[in-house]
Amino acid sequence: MKFQRKFARAHTKKQRAATAVTVKNLPGRWNYEPCHAWRGSVIIGKSLRPTWWCAPLEGQRRKCVKVTYQGEDFFLDDENGDGSRKVFRLGGGPDAPHASIPVDDLSSFIAE
Repeated sequence: MKFQRKFARAHTKKQRAATAVTVKNLPGRWNYEPCHAWRGSVIIGKSLRPTWWCAPLEGQRRKCVKVTYQGEDFFLDDENGDGSRKVFRLGGGPDAPHASIPVDDLSSFIAE
């Protein structure tokens, strides 16, 4: 009986791990088209305007989603999960909210 419970727990952990990997590696979508996307963090660069939402956060590391679409890289804020929700669950369309992040140094991105 002990063996069966131990095996059942191990099997459940393996199933959870496999599910987590599958969810983490779901293909992203932008404008309802397939794209490459990664969760991670990045250092916020200089904002285009001093009134932009992220202007006071310049130089800080923040959770993000990196999206590569039609050969261009851009970053979406993911501190509250909006970036992931838009790209991985809602299809990346204009009806889902997001906040862009300016990035000066692309090498500051660290994938999860």
